[in-house]
Amino acid sequence: MIISFWIVRFFWRELNFPSALINGWIFNPNLYASPFIFGFTSSLGELILTILTAALSGWFLLSRIAWNTESERPFTNRNMRGRIGSTAFVLFSSLLLLWFFRGFGEVVRSIIFDSTIRFNNPAEFLPDGNAALMYFNIILLGASLLGISTLVFLTGRKILANHFNLETTRLRMVHYGIVLLSIPLFAFIDDTRFIPLVCSTIFTAVCLFFMEVMSYWKSMGCEDASHRWKLVLWMMVASFVIGAPLIHQELQQRERREVEAVENVYLRPSDSWLTYVVQAGLRSSVESFAANRDSYSFAVARENNLAFVLWAKTLMGKEGYNSGLILYNPQGNEVDQFIVGMNKPEQQNILTNVFAGEEEAVHVVNQADPRTLGKLYGAWTTIRDSSGQLLGSIALVLSEHQKGIFHGEDSEPLRQFGDLLENNSAREIAVHEFIRDSLVFSTGRKLYPERLLSAAIDSELQTTKNPYLWKDLSINGYRTNTVFSKDPALPERIAAISLEELDFRWDLFGTIKVFFICLAVLILLGIGLALQKVLQKEIPAMGFRGKLLSGFACITMIPLVILSYYNKELVSDRVQMQGAALLYDDLSKLEDRISAYVSDEEDFVKGIDDDFCEALAAEYGIDFSIYRGGSIQASSRPELYRASLLDGRLNGGVYSSTVLDGKTQVLAKEKIGSVEYVVGYTPFFMNGRAVGVIAVPTLKREKEIEAELAQQNAYVFSMYAIIFGIALAGGGFLALRFARPLQSLTAAAKNVAEGNLDITVPATSQDEIGVLAQSFNDMILKLRASREELAKHERENAWKEMAKQVAHEIKNPLTPMKLSMQHLRQAFKDHAPGREEILQRVTQTVIDQIEALSRIASEFSNYAKMPEGRYERINIDQLLNETINLFREVEGITFINHLASPTLSVIADHEQLLGVFINIIRNAIQAIEKTGSITLKTSKEGRWCVVLITDTGHGIPEEIRSKIFEPNFSTKSEGMGIGLAIARRVVEDHGGRITCYSEGGTGTSFEIKLPV
Repeated sequence: MIISFWIVRFFWRELNFPSALINGWIFNPNLYASPFIFGFTSSLGELILTILTAALSGWFLLSRIAWNTESERPFTNRNMRGRIGSTAFVLFSSLLLLWFFRGFGEVVRSIIFDSTIRFNNPAEFLPDGNAALMYFNIILLGASLLGISTLVFLTGRKILANHFNLETTRLRMVHYGIVLLSIPLFAFIDDTRFIPLVCSTIFTAVCLFFMEVMSYWKSMGCEDASHRWKLVLWMMVASFVIGAPLIHQELQQRERREVEAVENVYLRPSDSWLTYVVQAGLRSSVESFAANRDSYSFAVARENNLAFVLWAKTLMGKEGYNSGLILYNPQGNEVDQFIVGMNKPEQQNILTNVFAGEEEAVHVVNQADPRTLGKLYGAWTTIRDSSGQLLGSIALVLSEHQKGIFHGEDSEPLRQFGDLLENNSAREIAVHEFIRDSLVFSTGRKLYPERLLSAAIDSELQTTKNPYLWKDLSINGYRTNTVFSKDPALPERIAAISLEELDFRWDLFGTIKVFFICLAVLILLGIGLALQKVLQKEIPAMGFRGKLLSGFACITMIPLVILSYYNKELVSDRVQMQGAALLYDDLSKLEDRISAYVSDEEDFVKGIDDDFCEALAAEYGIDFSIYRGGSIQASSRPELYRASLLDGRLNGGVYSSTVLDGKTQVLAKEKIGSVEYVVGYTPFFMNGRAVGVIAVPTLKREKEIEAELAQQNAYVFSMYAIIFGIALAGGGFLALRFARPLQSLTAAAKNVAEGNLDITVPATSQDEIGVLAQSFNDMILKLRASREELAKHERENAWKEMAKQVAHEIKNPLTPMKLSMQHLRQAFKDHAPGREEILQRVTQTVIDQIEALSRIASEFSNYAKMPEGRYERINIDQLLNETINLFREVEGITFINHLASPTLSVIADHEQLLGVFINIIRNAIQAIEKTGSITLKTSKEGRWCVVLITDTGHGIPEEIRSKIFEPNFSTKSEGMGIGLAIARRVVEDHGGRITCYSEGGTGTSFEIKLPV
């Protein structure tokens, strides 16, 4: 079956099924793709199918091997070679399982490293769908591994038991010792130390725990579907406990790799790279002109936004550098330009140097501003037609650093992180640069380091072979994880990136989210179990303790979900309000500054231009635009309007609100592509009339919302998790306290139903449950008294019936004896002829009747007092075969055997149990007319050995079936009718029970249940 599973999975992979049909996001390799396992994990969908196949294989193994008692065929080989072999098997299998666990860790690493999924967004209470599916895969795969490992440990225990003649406790110790020995041995063999030793130990301990649970359940006969589902549920929980530390470890490793990648980009030789970017931009622009000679024209370049069109096709446009492209006609006059992120002084500085040099040569200019440490790059070239005639020229300029669309965004080194880091919105991340051990640049606000680099760190950087040095440092009282790296091209240049260290609340918050995924999986499994019972026409039931625990969990979880929703809305509203307040403050500053600059409306129209706006934006760090008459008049970012990225017309609703309705402050949402931002508007009044509208854009404050949400989530939900844990533990304690007396009452009621009245329930409290227990005990006392009274009457009636039967049975042989003796006396008195013959006949009759009397006495004696039993372990199948052999010669009778196992045995008295089987089979033979068959079947049902003997005789009518086990009842003309009574007494003395199933004319079945 397992091979069939994997064959189907293989063909699905080869046929691209179902990815070829669905072709959705779940099979998108950009989301997740791993090169392992021959393409079976090439996407998230393929990974899910592969792990589901592994889970089905593990479930099949557990069902068919671990729970199947018929598959057990023990043997014994207790020589030295067998002991060494069994020990080696257990040790090797334990090492193999640890290797599988290492493979599980590799899968977790692949899931984390080979995906673009953000696993732990601290601003969200629950992970998104992709992360949830990945967590589900990890939990399901871990549960499958636990199931298979438990099965292997069970097999190892059985093999050891067959080769070592040890009692259970010593055997367990030997097994534990060999398994635990494998842990340090594997750590020695696996020099990579990929899996921490503590994780391997926990995994092994959990597998041994499940092995003991399964062994105990099997010994108690708890092998039904409910116990199997319970085992699966607990394995899911254990998989979460084992997988959560591995996920946390791999997320930390991924974070470090991403920080190192950013630092590597930061330290790469910028001159050569940015020179290439400028040269590639020149080539692409020239090639675009050559490919579009009919549509590209210098004469109408500004009308067609040609500069922006060409810039957007360059590498510097695609990478988002602060850069620009300027077009000149053959006379050297500018006809169009698009420049983003560079101010006028920067443009003039680089363009002056560019045109002073040779064509196509890239010129580099160092900026004087020490805060940026940036360089400017530029180059120019001519554009000619196919005949070589000059059409114009192009100049490209580029700044080393990337900036945001508007002022106020993160500086370029920080924006390189983007969404790479899992908790980047929850903490400060700072970039520092040292030259000759002195700090020359830092983005840190809280994390602003000392001016001089520590001599110890500098020394360690000189000696370490690893290009990245991670240190746990305290910066301004904040604990950080800081990575240092040297510039390979400039050894005295050292870059460092500091990540504010998160406390335990963040780890707890991340663990909570994984726990909720595990909880969702458990709920789905519970629903699946309930549906299975419904399909089997059973009523799904949950124990009292389970109901209480579920109730406590729901009571604590529902407020948590509601709190997460309202917390997000509250933080979003508060941040938006704060953003609006800052925006209104910026509008007020600009309004006051412009009011001081212009004196009348004419001055406003002529004096407020792009240069003024750019200068004022640089002074205040605020980008803004001025609208007049519903259209753009001036802007600090005119290139965005010239490229039609921003609409030059004033929003109609804003115009109506500000100019017509006279509202002093208005907010509106706008978009550039998929980037949403908020714009604040205020009318500018002169002489009581609105002569224009000031607009200040700001990007939607998602990062601020995420940061505050993350802080609140970590605090609120970590505390709530502690409360949840306490509530759940308290609920579990209360559930156990409430449920235990009820469980005791339930167990006692079952014992009473089976006829055991020698039981009491402790009444440990004075509440309703205590009163119920005391009432139950009183009921048991009354039932016991009633049973004793009934037994007394039954014994008296039985003895009366027996006395009548004995008298009747004795009277039967006495009558012929009396008549014979009278006949003999008369014959001798009359001197009848043939007196010797009469004497012989009478003597024989008397002897026969005396033997009948002796047989009657013996049978009643046997029933009255059974002999003491000699108990030993008896093989049931052998005992049944022994019984069958006694009746092999009976003509017309065929025996059919369906015996379960040659190892099925019980503790019993051999002679007494043999007598039971002989009596039942003899009755069956007597019930069969001429020819027929007798079927013997054995099986193991929980802790019971079941023997079923079925004949094809005439059966027992319903009206007399209830009397067959009563003494002196018989449907035959001969015998005393106490054989089945003795059989029932023997079976009950052995702790079992015997039941008869029969209908007239259809045969009879006797079921005997004996404890194993």
